[in-house]
Amino acid sequence: MKVKLLFALISLLLIRFVGSSQTNGNPHPLSSPNSVLEVAPKPFIDGTTKKWGLKTDDGKIVIKAKYDFAFPMSEDLVPVMLNNKMGYIDRNEKVVIPFIYTDAWPFEKGLARVVLGLKMGFVDKEGKQVIPINYDWVDYFFTDSKIKVRNDNRVFYIDRNGKEVKDSLDKGSKN
Repeated sequence: MKVKLLFALISLLLIRFVGSSQTNGNPHPLSSPNSVLEVAPKPFIDGTTKKWGLKTDDGKIVIKAKYDFAFPMSEDLVPVMLNNKMGYIDRNEKVVIPFIYTDAWPFEKGLARVVLGLKMGFVDKEGKQVIPINYDWVDYFFTDSKIKVRNDNRVFYIDRNGKEVKDSLDKGSKN
C-alpha cells in the first residue's frame, strides 16, 4: 500500500511538472494532438473514494474517478488500472484495450509500453503487439527510431518494428 501511495505521489508530481510544460512553442507530447492550445486532462484522486479520474485544468471532469490509478491522456487514450490490471480507455470511458496488463504506460507516436507478467513489449492503439511482449526490460522512449531492450542478460537496440538494430551495443553487455 505504501509503495502504491509513493508511486501515486511521484506520478502526480511528474504529471504536474511535465503536463503543464511546453518546449519551443510545441505542445508537450502528452498534450492532445487535436490542438496546440488544448492540454490533455490530468489525473486526480477523489478525496472520498480514493479513486482516480481525469479532469481539465479548469476542473471539468472528463473521466470519472472510479479507477485504481490513471496516467494522463495521451494520443486520445488513457492507461488506467482497475482491479490490479491495466488497460486503456478513451475519452468516453469505453475500454479500447482490455484490462490484462500488469503495467502500462501512455502512448508515444502510436506505441505504448506494457508489461504482462514479468515480460515487456509494445502495443499499438488497437492493442496489437507491435513489439512482442517477451523482453525482460525495455526502455521508456524511442530515440532515433530505436529503443534499448534487455533479454537473457543481453542488452541491445530494436527498431519500431521489433527488429534488432545490428551492432548497436557490445554483444556481451550485461547492463
